[in-house]
Amino acid sequence: MSGCNKEPSAKSAAADLERAFQITTPDSAPAPSANRPTESSDPIKSEVTKATLAMRTNGYAEAFFTLQAVQAKPKLTVDQYDAIEKARIALDHEIANKALAGDEAARKALERMNKSH
Repeated sequence: MSGCNKEPSAKSAAADLERAFQITTPDSAPAPSANRPTESSDPIKSEVTKATLAMRTNGYAEAFFTLQAVQAKPKLTVDQYDAIEKARIALDHEIANKALAGDEAARKALERMNKSH
């Protein structure tokens, strides 16, 4: 990513995750009838769906810990692992920026995340 100073937002990173795992969440579904993910038989896709929804709704800590758990799973493709890593970085930046701006939910999520390290 040489020459690219623009950090992706958590929402754009969530869209990249959906593409990497070939899932559709309610926010990205093309039609209202597709508002329930069908990937429930695949636990990894279900967790990624949960994380992307949390990223879109400012569920900072839930998204962070879910992505962390998914990233530790075996059998991820290189593209999937990369998408998770980029999503985690985008989420970290967004949480930190919002916490600095006074967002109480982001501040609490940051404290919770720091305690887990």
